[in-house]
Amino acid sequence: MLDFDLTVDGWFAGLPQSQAESILHLVDSGKSEEEVGELWLSRTGSNNTVGFGVGGPIQSFYSNVKKEFAAFVCGDEKYSDERKQASEIWKNQGKVGLVSMVAALVASTVGLAAAAIVPVIALLFSLAAKIGLNAFCAACNFPANKLGK
Repeated sequence: MLDFDLTVDGWFAGLPQSQAESILHLVDSGKSEEEVGELWLSRTGSNNTVGFGVGGPIQSFYSNVKKEFAAFVCGDEKYSDERKQASEIWKNQGKVGLVSMVAALVASTVGLAAAAIVPVIALLFSLAAKIGLNAFCAACNFPANKLGK
């Protein structure tokens, strides 16, 4: 698990204003962070243009991003070196640096552009901070007795 405590507020501070406002509007309207994350990654742009991709149901982009995010924050061994780096980034750059670092890491694993998932990573950090990291990891099926530091 992460070796620092997540605080609840400020996860959207490093996002462009339009992205932060869109996310906050959706959350304030009653949508959960999960629903907003799914919406964010399923956006195809204008209704007047052809969508990007093969069509049909959106691939499980959100579930893949969430799975890798959970592996990182919940202690999967494959990310042990990166969690050490994250501690230093947290100390020196705070939430903006941490969100950027994790977005780049997750994006390289799931095959998406880091810029496209930065808002989703911020949402997931916000959710994990809100419900607590242990509860978040348990909800993602990462039992505490199988997690490393």
